[in-house]
Amino acid sequence: MPAKYWRYILVLFLFVGGGSLIFYFSVNNAVNTTSSNQRSSLNSSITYQEYPVTYQKFSNGISLTGITAPKQEETVLIPSNIHIDKILVAIGEHVNAGEKLVQLDEISYSAIIGNTKATYLEQLKNYNRAKNWKTSPEVTRMKNSLEEIKLRLEQSRKTLESVKNLLDKGLIPRQEYDANKLAVLRDELALENSRNELNMRLATSKENLEIAELRYKSAKSTWLYFQKNYPDASIRAPITGYVGRPPQQGRNTQTDPNGYQSTTGKPVFTILATDRLLIQAYIGEKDVNHVIIGQSVLIKDIGGESVNISGKVTAISRVNSSSDKSFPRFEFLVEVDPKELGNRLRFGLSATIFIKMQTTDNAIFIPIEAVQDDGNGPYVLVKTLSENGSFKKNVEIGKATYDNIEIFSGLNNGDILLVPENK
Repeated sequence: MPAKYWRYILVLFLFVGGGSLIFYFSVNNAVNTTSSNQRSSLNSSITYQEYPVTYQKFSNGISLTGITAPKQEETVLIPSNIHIDKILVAIGEHVNAGEKLVQLDEISYSAIIGNTKATYLEQLKNYNRAKNWKTSPEVTRMKNSLEEIKLRLEQSRKTLESVKNLLDKGLIPRQEYDANKLAVLRDELALENSRNELNMRLATSKENLEIAELRYKSAKSTWLYFQKNYPDASIRAPITGYVGRPPQQGRNTQTDPNGYQSTTGKPVFTILATDRLLIQAYIGEKDVNHVIIGQSVLIKDIGGESVNISGKVTAISRVNSSSDKSFPRFEFLVEVDPKELGNRLRFGLSATIFIKMQTTDNAIFIPIEAVQDDGNGPYVLVKTLSENGSFKKNVEIGKATYDNIEIFSGLNNGDILLVPENK
């Protein structure tokens, strides 16, 4: 090959090689500059704390506010026309089932009990009499009278037949035959009237029996009610619970046991059962179909006090309870064992209910201070493993709590974050 070609090849090699060296040093300088910039991005005036990223178990759900209420309420009534002698308990007092609440006036109590029993016995007597209406003396007389008319009509018809034979032979005048024929017609009419009268009486007796039975059952129910609820001149608690105000009465109702007066036949107390506690709450249309009866829930707050009590959903309404049709809400009830509250049990307190919707075993939560935003989206500072530096990493964030925020993507288990302590 001629020498001049070698010179051309040498020049080309030097040109390409020199360019490659220039490109290498340029890239290396850019990398070093970038690394230097990343390290310099850690503000020397800020102290950073390392935070290891770990998977956590996270329950996704909704929090709702409700009101505590008794599962059962029983209204204590004063029977009509029985006066109060003395009230023995006060509003807010705890009573046991069967405990005496009110002492009644003995005289008015005895009079009412006596009249109630007498009415019951009288209606029982009338009912027994009406039950035997088919064999009553009046019905028996009417049946006998009907049979007599039947026999008389039969005899009249035989006589008329004999008279007609004699008339045909010319042995008797026509007037005698007509008289016997008229007698048969009268007996036939009497039989029809007697039969109608008996049927009417039987129908009336059946109606009277139904009326007598209704009156008897009503009197019996009243008597049994008094025997069960007022065995003596007192009113006792039907259930165990707290004594509350009667329904539809204001807060100024007199509750002093001394000299208490009450209109008869009206309520004096409401007993609020303490064996089970309900929390009444409302849930929106987007979540109502994710809750089922029997589902376990967590009560996290009652009356402003933090608690950790489990409960169960016992009822879910199928009718919108909100007056605002654009924001439908559905009532649901949660049942709780009140023993876990002890002396803190109160009715009408606010309660916070947490309903778990979904549980994730590998959720990532980091301190909310670790997330920054440079205008290009949220990012965190991740510590490098090869050298004492860090780099930015964009993340997708989720729900935030008071001090933590959920990370959907961008981080892995084991990453080390640099979190500014004084941010």
